[in-house]
Amino acid sequence: MRSLVLVLGLVLTAGPAWGFDYDRYAPGDLDQVMAEKPNCAEHGHEGPHDGEMVVTTPQPWRLDVTLVRQAFPCPAAELVKHALIAIGAPGATEVPITNCVQVESPSGLSVGMAIQDSLAPYLAEEVQVGQRFQIYAIRVFLSEAGPGLLINEFQALPSGGSEENPS
Repeated sequence: MRSLVLVLGLVLTAGPAWGFDYDRYAPGDLDQVMAEKPNCAEHGHEGPHDGEMVVTTPQPWRLDVTLVRQAFPCPAAELVKHALIAIGAPGATEVPITNCVQVESPSGLSVGMAIQDSLAPYLAEEVQVGQRFQIYAIRVFLSEAGPGLLINEFQALPSGGSEENPS
C-alpha cells in the first residue's frame, strides 16, 4: 500500500501516524505556485539574482495537473532533498528522492517536480502520460526558476475534473 511508504510525507504533513493528512494540503493552481519567486529585498539584495534559492517553511499544495513524463532521474530532486535536510525535516536523509516527473498545468505550463522514489512505480501503474491527476506536493524552496516542489502523494482523476479529498 502506497501510504505505508510515505514516511517523509507523513512527517512533513504532521498528520496522524496512521494515515496521510490530505486536509493539510491547500487547493491551489500550479500556474500561481510557479509564479512565486524569492523576494531578494528580504534577503538584503537589490533586484533579482540569478540562481538564488531561498529555502522556505514547507508549504503544502493540492494541485490538478496532467502527466507529461513519468519519473526520471534529475538534479532538481537532489536540490529538494538538500532543502529538506537544511530545514531539519525528520527522515529527510533516509527517504530516497532522486527522481522528477514532468507535469502540465491547466493553462499548459510544463513543469518538472521531484517525487519520492517510493511513489514512482505506483504513478507508472496508476496514471498514464496525458492523464490528469491530483498531486499532494510541498514547496520547500523558491528560486528565480520557480519553486522546488516534492510530490508526497497523488491520485488519478476521473476524466471530468478534480476529486475531493479521499476519506
